[in-house]
Amino acid sequence: MARHSPPGYLFAGCHGHNLQGTGKTANLLAGKFRYGAGKRAIATNITNGIIDQGMPAWAGAITKADIDKLVNYIYTKTRKK
Repeated sequence: MARHSPPGYLFAGCHGHNLQGTGKTANLLAGKFRYGAGKRAIATNITNGIIDQGMPAWAGAITKADIDKLVNYIYTKTRKK
């Protein structure tokens, strides 16, 4: 990932620039995750995708370090009140 780009740019097309969701995806800011809200579950979902729901697997497309950055970004952002 480029240093100047927020980690969220990878999912902005599907989940919105601020995780607010789109017409096709849920609002992640609500903190209600169908497939687990913990860091491990989020990492698994990013890595392996949720194919039957239309979420692609990112394993091999981005590094483990970038997945970890995304996990931390999502986890932190979805817990702000």
